[in-house]
Amino acid sequence: MPVFALNDGAQLSAYIVLFIFSITTLLDGYQKHDDRKFHIGTATFLITTFLVYMQVAWGFLNQSLFFFVGGIILFIIGFLLERKRKSHGRTETRRWCVE
Repeated sequence: MPVFALNDGAQLSAYIVLFIFSITTLLDGYQKHDDRKFHIGTATFLITTFLVYMQVAWGFLNQSLFFFVGGIILFIIGFLLERKRKSHGRTETRRWCVE
């Protein structure tokens, strides 16, 4: 975390708790092959990362640079998640409709 974000200790500790929760849930779901926990961990990690990025970067970056960097971050996260999914044999698509 940058030094300028350390002004509000409660907000910083809330972000740290959210990151710890999301990473432990994601890893627990990954190790136990529990898709529900894995998806909850991934979703909370992405939401927490988005919130921290919005809070820290919005006031300090030019708006076009803000959205450009945000797009790059989302692309990298999507690429890494897809590569991880393929490496674990989760390539099948699930059908939720009744045939």
